[in-house]
Amino acid sequence: MENVLEELRSITSDENIFCNEPMKNHTTFKTGGPAEYLVTPASKEELIKLLKLDISKIIIGNGSNLIVKDSGLRGLVIKTTKLNSLKREDNLIEAESGVFLSKIANYAKENSLTGFEFASGIPRYTWRSCFHECWCLWWRNERCGYRIGICG
Repeated sequence: MENVLEELRSITSDENIFCNEPMKNHTTFKTGGPAEYLVTPASKEELIKLLKLDISKIIIGNGSNLIVKDSGLRGLVIKTTKLNSLKREDNLIEAESGVFLSKIANYAKENSLTGFEFASGIPRYTWRSCFHECWCLWWRNERCGYRIGICG
C-alpha cells in the first residue's frame, strides 16, 4: 500500500488522494463501501500518469447512477470531476472528461453552435458518454462534429 501511495504522491498533491475512501460520498445513491485509493486528478497530465500505473483502475465522473458494493473497490478509482475545462475552436467544442453534457449543450447554445441540443438534459459527464455510449456519439458525429481525444 505504501508503494502505491508514494506513486500517487509523485503524480498529484495529497489533497487529491484518498485512501479507503467511502464511495457513498461519491455516488448519487449514497451507497458503497471504501475505495482502496481514490484520486481526483487536477490536470490531463496527471490523468495520463495515473492511467499508466500498474494497478487496476475504475474511472468515474460524478457517480450518477453508480452503485458500489458494500465491500468496496480494490485498486484505484479515478474521479474526473476536476477536469472540467471547456473551449471553442472554430465550430468545435473541446471539453475535458469532467464536464457535464448539459454544460456543453449550454455552451454550444451560448456560442450559436447547433447539433448538441439532445444532451441538455442528460446528467452525465463527457467521459461516460465517450466510453459507455459511443454508439450515440458515433451516430451524431456527422451532425455535431465531435472530436474525441484519447490520453497518451
